[in-house]
Amino acid sequence: MDTWWSDDQVRTLKIGDVMPLPLMVETNWATDGWEVNVVLVTEVVTNGYTSVNVWSYREPYRDGAQDTTEATRVTGAAITAFGYRLRAVLGDEPSSAAVPR
Repeated sequence: MDTWWSDDQVRTLKIGDVMPLPLMVETNWATDGWEVNVVLVTEVVTNGYTSVNVWSYREPYRDGAQDTTEATRVTGAAITAFGYRLRAVLGDEPSSAAVPR
């Protein structure tokens, strides 16, 4: 697989027993609101990439706001929610008081 990691970076990561996980976030305008997908990039080629959707977040539009500022806010909320979900799946779930609703 081609990656954006240099050969030197990949060698360093392998020595440390760490391999980069190529996750990407896509924010889309859907019919009924925002849709944010976290995808695992499985292959990068000259004219694009192949990926697998691993998690989705949806939020209705607020007061008709569909601009880039709102897209940035929704993307941030989705990334935070994904981080909390990942932490829960990995077994280090915080107390319910610490998780924003």
